[in-house]
Amino acid sequence: MTGVQTCALPICFPVTIPCQFVPNEVNNLFKKVHNTDKKATGIFYRKDRNRYSVNYRGYNRLYKSFEEAFQEYKTVKEKHIKEVAEKWRGKITEKAYQALINYKVEITD
Repeated sequence: MTGVQTCALPICFPVTIPCQFVPNEVNNLFKKVHNTDKKATGIFYRKDRNRYSVNYRGYNRLYKSFEEAFQEYKTVKEKHIKEVAEKWRGKITEKAYQALINYKVEITD
């Protein structure tokens, strides 16, 4: 293959797995939402409530600590990624499916 290959799936595959092209719904799971706190995507500090807010696909809850908020965000997002992976199973490659199922949300995401 010649030229530049563009990857539509920003998942860190092992080096031995080539780039996988996936539907937009799958690719959109990994869009970055910048916040003013610059701590983690999907978590915002609510000064008016003195709490951290988790915002993900209509899920909106408040937590006393950033750590609590991040753990909840991680749980909610990983569950959603698995649901989308199941929806597209058989329509994406098995390697892409496995990468989605095994994806772990990190604080740096």
